Amino acid sequence: MHNAVKYADHALGQFIAQACSSAYWADTLFLVVADHDTRVYGDELVPVSKFHIPGVILGSDLPARRIDSLVSQIDLAPTLLSLMGIDGEHPFAGRDLTRTLPEFGNSPAPVHARAMMQFDQNFAWLERNLLTVLLPDGSSRQFAFDRRTQSLAPATTTDHEAVRQALANVLMPAWLYREQRYRTAN
Repeated sequence: MHNAVKYADHALGQFIAQACSSAYWADTLFLVVADHDTRVYGDELVPVSKFHIPGVILGSDLPARRIDSLVSQIDLAPTLLSLMGIDGEHPFAGRDLTRTLPEFGNSPAPVHARAMMQFDQNFAWLERNLLTVLLPDGSSRQFAFDRRTQSLAPATTTDHEAVRQALANVLMPAWLYREQRYRTAN
């Protein structure tokens, strides 16, 4: 596994080095994002720390910026379109991070940071410091999440709105697809 990671890092480095010296570098954005850790296992309902993954967007005119806010992989496509200067309606469930994060000058942030995770048959919705886990039997569990230590503790009360948000985000994509409503207005 370690050799595969080393080779992938080497190959990606060579690809980016060649791209930087090519004619298309000035007009191209590159998105490189990892998948979750290969060792996602254990007795946690959702091993949140294994879903903390790196992502990089590279381009000739993009200033270096570190994003520390909580985001989800589904936010990358709309953000990439925005960075390319494409503004308009799109059928992405994700958010344009350039319009929602304090790292891009949005103060205060117009929406709450959130992330979504799926582990086996469990779905997790993380918003602020509350992790809501939906289980296959229709029940849910909630945990207080400490981002600094990546640790979970059982929540002392139930936030029913967070449960509704999590459920809506699990069901919406399948409903949109089934009903053929996942498109932009023309």
